Amino acid sequence: MHKHTHTCTYIHKYIHTHKNDKTYLMVIMTID
Repeated sequence: MHKHTHTCTYIHKYIHTHKNDKTYLMVIMTID
């Protein structure tokens, strides 16, 4: 299940970069 480790890292970095942007939720939904 945890095969997308790189994806998780990317998401975390993205969230840190765009903390005030709610678009990260859509990104997570799309990737997941």
